[in-house]
Amino acid sequence: MSAQTIVLRVKRNITTYFIMCESNDTILNLKKKLLDIITPSKNLKEIQLQIQKSSDKSFVVLEDDHKLDQMGILDDGIVYLVYLNNDGKFEVVNVPEYAQIQESK
Repeated sequence: MSAQTIVLRVKRNITTYFIMCESNDTILNLKKKLLDIITPSKNLKEIQLQIQKSSDKSFVVLEDDHKLDQMGILDDGIVYLVYLNNDGKFEVVNVPEYAQIQESK
């Protein structure tokens, strides 16, 4: 199967980044693209990407050598970005749920 161009949503707190990549890109390639746009600037060792399992809503760490398509990450997929804390541990995923906007009549 040939690679397809896909767009991913990378979420951290209240920020969402839209990243264009290839379906067979590695997580490492995705992280490198993110480093070009995130602020404050970080290095590869200071960021981690995770996905949410649909079965129990827990999060799974994506290893650098994993490929997007092999991990089931498709076009318009969501990946979560966390930073390394000063204590040497990665922060937990924290993306608030937004209430739907009520339409006025």
